[in-house]
Amino acid sequence: SVDVLIVDRENYHAFLPLLYQVATSGLSAQDVTHPVRSILRRLPNARFRMAEIVGVHPDERAIETAEGARIPYDVLVLAAGSTTEFFGNASVERFAFALHHVDEAIALRNHVLECLERASETADANEREALLGFVLVGGGPTGVELSGMLGELRKHVVPRDFPGLAAAMRVVLLEGRDRLLAAFPESLCRRALEQVHELGVEVRFGAMVESVDPDGVQLANGDRIRARTVVWAAGIRGAEIGASLGVPLGRAARVPVSNTLQVDGHPEVYAIGDIALVRGLAIGL
Repeated sequence: SVDVLIVDRENYHAFLPLLYQVATSGLSAQDVTHPVRSILRRLPNARFRMAEIVGVHPDERAIETAEGARIPYDVLVLAAGSTTEFFGNASVERFAFALHHVDEAIALRNHVLECLERASETADANEREALLGFVLVGGGPTGVELSGMLGELRKHVVPRDFPGLAAAMRVVLLEGRDRLLAAFPESLCRRALEQVHELGVEVRFGAMVESVDPDGVQLANGDRIRARTVVWAAGIRGAEIGASLGVPLGRAARVPVSNTLQVDGHPEVYAIGDIALVRGLAIGL
């Protein structure tokens, strides 16, 4: 007895935890995506509408699309996820790669392959150093997984497909704290560090990025790392649509909700997933 409408700007569901595999050519985009309509095919009371939502109007019980259309609702479940947090650093936002969407993973994959191709052709040692420099910022799951895959690329693929480049390829993982995967048990943090070291990844703790430019990363301590590829995996924030609810946002622009995931003052609106900040929850999403 429920009519369900799913609205999304993309007509596919993407399994985001495997984007790092797409970014390093381990998987194709088709391997981590699935058409939404085929998922809903067996649910006669569920429909899909492809549209980008730019506003929520709780008092009117309606959402607004980028084309200006209003879609009414009785109950709204806001599951818009998150986006990359650049912490107000304009140089990072401009020059670093993010890895939060399928398009970003494809762009990063193409860039990595282009750097390897260009490095194999240039006779300029300085240019080759920059092209073969890969910096990952953030020692959470994304940074660790991606650095490991680049390490695998350096160890197994580059020697076969690009003879002579492996020794010059450099993968650096920067983390501002004193360990990787800080939200995990210490034993797993140690093992993760051992594994990326085994793959030739350089790990720097207490490393704070001051700026990023087309040729590399400038650290707050004055050090500079030459790299044409800088991937920013240092944080996420709630999707921008949360701000249109008109409620004070919490940490990382997330929507504060009760333990039933309802938004204060609007019990018919639920926020779930990365966009939600559950009060009293010890581990944030």
